Amino acid sequence: MNKGTLFLLFSIVLLGAGVAIGGAFLQGGTKDIVLALRTSEQFIPISLEVEGTVYKMSVESGSNVYDAMIQAQKISNLSFEGSEFSKLGFFVEEINGLGQNPRAGKYWIYYLNGRKAEVGISVYKLQMNDVISWKYEDEE
Repeated sequence: MNKGTLFLLFSIVLLGAGVAIGGAFLQGGTKDIVLALRTSEQFIPISLEVEGTVYKMSVESGSNVYDAMIQAQKISNLSFEGSEFSKLGFFVEEINGLGQNPRAGKYWIYYLNGRKAEVGISVYKLQMNDVISWKYEDEE
């Protein structure tokens, strides 16, 4: 083989390797974009309403109402207290300084999308655009 043919073969091999490496980088870039989109999908928007104050926030997918309350407490003036019960989950006893009053029959009751909740706040897994409303009212 002469030097010209060797140079041509060597150039073709280098060009092929460059295309292969470039393709790998492009695929890697696409994967990174997909991962970024998945990361943003891990957060869902919800609304938390307490006595007329609305807290709009995004929570991690898989979060429960308790997690949202903790997050709201960290980023706003919302405060709450309660107790954990082994079979029932977390029970809210006070929000923003207003505690339940068994003598008057007043309790904090929460609603999911306008309906009285049937599960504890540490049990319900939040869905996209859920509205959690807390009302201080008579327990029925």
